[in-house]
Amino acid sequence: MDKRDSNLLLVLLSSAVLLISTFIFTSAVQKEPKIRFGKASENVVTKELVSGFPLIPEYPASYLENSYKQEDGTSVRYVGNWLTSDSVPQVEMWYKEELVDSGWVIDNLPADENDEQIQYLVAKKAELTLQLSIIRGKAQNLTQIIAEFPPQINEDES
Repeated sequence: MDKRDSNLLLVLLSSAVLLISTFIFTSAVQKEPKIRFGKASENVVTKELVSGFPLIPEYPASYLENSYKQEDGTSVRYVGNWLTSDSVPQVEMWYKEELVDSGWVIDNLPADENDEQIQYLVAKKAELTLQLSIIRGKAQNLTQIIAEFPPQINEDES
């Protein structure tokens, strides 16, 4: 084997190692963990609702970004975040109808239901209070739907 063949073999081996390393690195980076743990008292779940999240209608043209459950002593708080390309008023109108049809009572309506940037409503059902924020993001051009259940007494602790 002459020097030219040795150099060619070295270049081929180096290229193969670089390609394999790049593939392994990209595969590892693209795999997002299903559950990430933040603080000891907070579990964040991506792409599915965290266990125990109260049942609410989910906007059909949306996808779940993440949800979490935060426990603090005897109380528990739930938050879910969805994204959609639909407008803020369109999402708000759908929720207003669907929540009532699902047995929720709308306690607080938005001040301006035609506002295309942000809507906020509060609904109640039994002992649950839902705070629903619908916000249009300028950078992503998406509407974020944030369903929050403020701290409730944790039945497991009492």
